[in-house]
Amino acid sequence: MNIKIKWEYFALGIVFLIAIGIRLYYVQNTAAYSYDAYFSIRQIENIVSRGVPIYHDGLSYSGRDFFVLPVFYYVMAFFRFFLSENMAFLVIPNIISGLLAVIAFFIAYEVTKSRISALFCSFLVALTPIYVAKTVISLSPLTLAIVLFFLCMYFFMKCEENVIYMWLFLITFVLLLFTHAIAYLMVLGLVVYLLFLKLENLKHAQEEIEFIAFSFLISLWVFFIIFKKPLLIYGPIIIWENLPKTLIEQVYARFDILSAVYQSGIVPFLLGLYAIFLYFFQRKNKRIYLLISLVIVIFLTTWLGFIEFEISIILLSILLAILSAQTYVVFTNYFKKTHFANFLWIFVIFLFAIGIILSGLALNSFVKKEFLQMPNEKEIEAVKWLENIPEDSVVVAPLNLGQMITTIGKRRNMIDTAFLLAPAVNERYEDLTTLYEKFTPETEAVNILNKYYAAYIIYTENEPEYAKDSNCFKLSFDNSIKIYRLTCKVEEYG
Repeated sequence: MNIKIKWEYFALGIVFLIAIGIRLYYVQNTAAYSYDAYFSIRQIENIVSRGVPIYHDGLSYSGRDFFVLPVFYYVMAFFRFFLSENMAFLVIPNIISGLLAVIAFFIAYEVTKSRISALFCSFLVALTPIYVAKTVISLSPLTLAIVLFFLCMYFFMKCEENVIYMWLFLITFVLLLFTHAIAYLMVLGLVVYLLFLKLENLKHAQEEIEFIAFSFLISLWVFFIIFKKPLLIYGPIIIWENLPKTLIEQVYARFDILSAVYQSGIVPFLLGLYAIFLYFFQRKNKRIYLLISLVIVIFLTTWLGFIEFEISIILLSILLAILSAQTYVVFTNYFKKTHFANFLWIFVIFLFAIGIILSGLALNSFVKKEFLQMPNEKEIEAVKWLENIPEDSVVVAPLNLGQMITTIGKRRNMIDTAFLLAPAVNERYEDLTTLYEKFTPETEAVNILNKYYAAYIIYTENEPEYAKDSNCFKLSFDNSIKIYRLTCKVEEYG
């Protein structure tokens, strides 16, 4: 029996393989991950060995509770059962991320009904600089969450065609709720989408309103049940995840247009903005309004400081790439009406080439920058050495090494980047900053270390002046990363 495959699916398969190939090219010679990936590794390994994530930990902050949305960790644990660590933690997440190019194709096709424009969109998504850079070695729940986010969007667009898509949307949306907080951006986007339809007097099915209302209510129910403990502790400021005050402005930065253009890729950014302008002021299209609604919600929440800047740029980049597919259709339709209609193929090739080249160059720059920020071999070697110290030892290290100390060194840390539900993060972060200042008085440094019962401190750069007192600080490890053992105490007399 002869099975005919439509050319666009064959081309889409090639785009998917290119998307994965680019990612695997960058990770082929590495066995390390981003600093924060080690939190995920520890959760996954605990599920593999015990069947549940870590909800109470005796190592992080020397003892604290965790708040965990578990879907991503269970998915990764499933693959870890029968795959090596590198395959499960580096290859599988990149295959999952590569699927977004396929999902984007189907979303763009639903919007434009043009196979060429959908393939154009798929290429742009596969080469989105910030998306590739931030998911290639991160092993973060965001990797799966972004795929689920856009899968929800696709199923929502198809809901009117068949009731099965409603169920698929609900299942995917619930999985997203238990994967990452970006699920609430989807809910807000759907509400704004309804407002758009009302303002533009566009028809919508009654089931569509009921469906959005149900999604809104189920998201609220999950929010108040799952986030109950953090809500009682932090109240509305839970949106900043208990970050130290000095870090909030860095992580939840206000929207920066130049940074957005650079990180998104200039071609999808400009083409996407044109589509927004065109359908905001001149034309009407329900599915375009869904995309624009999400763009508005993400932009506003970023501008108000309610969502991490990097996450918002990733989502906006992909949304603009999908919207650029509609701009492609508008441009090609206009081109067909000109005297140059016979040269349309040249215009198409030029648009594909310029989009791929510019996005590819930015992507390479971003990924290389991301790899420069990953743990180096000397840091990994130093953290592994911690297995030689007593098991109950508390180790002080720069913030980015905190997760590695608990995961690789299996020792207690003073502070790490899992801030939600962590104790006294502002005080600990200020104390950590003081410890690494060059001219901190020795008595103050020792007093801080004593306060957290810390026996060891790691210096990744030149140690402060106080550490040169060999009577109080004994050098225990040195490979350019130095680990000192504290031998003094500050005592009060009188």
